[in-house]
Amino acid sequence: MPVKREVGWLETISGCMFSGKSTELIRRLRNAMIAGYKVQIFKHSIDDRYNKDSITTHDGNSINSEQILNTKDFCKLLKPDTEVVGIDEAQFFGLVDGHLTNDGLDFIKEIKKATYNGVVVIVSGLDMDSNGEPFGIMPKLMATAQKVNKLKAVCVKCGHDATMTYRLTEDNQRVIVSGNDGAFDARCLACWLKGNKKENKND
Repeated sequence: MPVKREVGWLETISGCMFSGKSTELIRRLRNAMIAGYKVQIFKHSIDDRYNKDSITTHDGNSINSEQILNTKDFCKLLKPDTEVVGIDEAQFFGLVDGHLTNDGLDFIKEIKKATYNGVVVIVSGLDMDSNGEPFGIMPKLMATAQKVNKLKAVCVKCGHDATMTYRLTEDNQRVIVSGNDGAFDARCLACWLKGNKKENKND
């Protein structure tokens, strides 16, 4: 069995919709399990798109997980002997009406505290919303992480690297939990600007 680390680290996996964030998170967590580490996996309770008891990718790849709503749930469920933690859809934590709350900041503190105690924490989530604005706690986690991974998708319009999430619906809520339901697609910056009337008006 691996020896518990004296100090862990925080690693982020970010990108736009359909960039493979959850797929990469699952891959890393499975590798940790194969290596013999004690792993716990969490996702926000708002994410019930495919299965409430697992992180599931758009193409059906999945791994068992626990649902949590806030910092209190995380602290309650995190076991003292856990060595690797995976957290999916992190952008949703601490959001109320689309705005970051103190609970989100407390969640960041608890994640960092876990790393100080030897836990490797791997967090995945959207770094920007469909308006191109920093999303929830992800930008703050990326700024303080020891390892930062930013993935790209394929632009559905031109085939170039996509870094932006484009909203296809008229629903203006900031938080929409979406799978393969046509609510969003991935676009490069140029195609995102062309398709986004609000952005074009501001140019």
